[in-house]
Amino acid sequence: MAKTRAVVPHTPRKRAPKLEDNGDVHLIYKIQGKPNEVDVFELGRVLDSIGNVISETNRLIKKPDTGDLAIKVKPFQTGSFIMDFVMHVQQNPQYLFLATQTETVQQVKDALECLGVIKKVKDQGASLIELLKRLKDGKPAKVEQKGPDRFEYHAADGSVTSVGSQVHTLYNNGTINNFVFPAFGKPLEGEGVEGIITFLKGAQAATGVKLVKDDAAYLRAYAEPTALATPPEKLENTTIQMLRPKSGNYGEQSGTWTFRVAGTQRSIKATIKHKEFLAKYTSGIIRFYTGDLLKVKVHETQTIDASGEKVTNEIIEVIEYRPGHPSNRERQ
Repeated sequence: MAKTRAVVPHTPRKRAPKLEDNGDVHLIYKIQGKPNEVDVFELGRVLDSIGNVISETNRLIKKPDTGDLAIKVKPFQTGSFIMDFVMHVQQNPQYLFLATQTETVQQVKDALECLGVIKKVKDQGASLIELLKRLKDGKPAKVEQKGPDRFEYHAADGSVTSVGSQVHTLYNNGTINNFVFPAFGKPLEGEGVEGIITFLKGAQAATGVKLVKDDAAYLRAYAEPTALATPPEKLENTTIQMLRPKSGNYGEQSGTWTFRVAGTQRSIKATIKHKEFLAKYTSGIIRFYTGDLLKVKVHETQTIDASGEKVTNEIIEVIEYRPGHPSNRERQ
């Protein structure tokens, strides 16, 4: 009698979420809340900033000759502010070394982890965004190198954050500094926006990172230069100069005149405080023309304070007036 075997139904194994197609990496950028509308120009700046900050991060941490990163964005989902950034490393076939698809995909993921828009898989120190959040004011009180690939950032409150050399490089990069806030901080300040979630497509639970509205402050602090406590200062000096009136102020009897410094293309704006000369000008005895030449005593005041920088000029004495127009000579 023939033996029979029980047939066990085949159950297909569940496949892990597919994070890339043909070497592509998809980063989802989702604005949470109820933003009714977004200015098209502001949205353009957000897209440009995201592209710049990711591209620069990849450039800084990639291996030599592994190619540049191409970034495209897919159309938004209807009625939402969800963006799908598709990233692919474009390799140059002329290079002797060509990375495998797995290597290029991992390179892009490493860049996103260092930036802090997806979770770090390995404990290699804080990401850039994590570092900025812990610093709070965007600027470390002190930075110490503790090894070839480790730096410690000391915050003003005494806390210490350890980062790898790649994040240290990102922190000190001008392009990253310019674009991180407009890419991730500025949108958080929008009306109705509650937060931003970024994650790899198909792996939100494993890779998702969330920024909340309060996080905009530390991103802004990193992007903006430290306000220097410059003490107010005023400098004054008096010089004798030869000036020629410039066109556009003829006929004026008060206020500020524009003069060209004789023999140069440099111009100055000045008020005239010489009462005797002003009396002649007001009465019509003198009218400025381009050919006129004035030998004057100019008092310059340069002020620097919290409100900004300012320079004012006063003609305190007209030592000599040389009319260049016949009508002025006749009046005198």
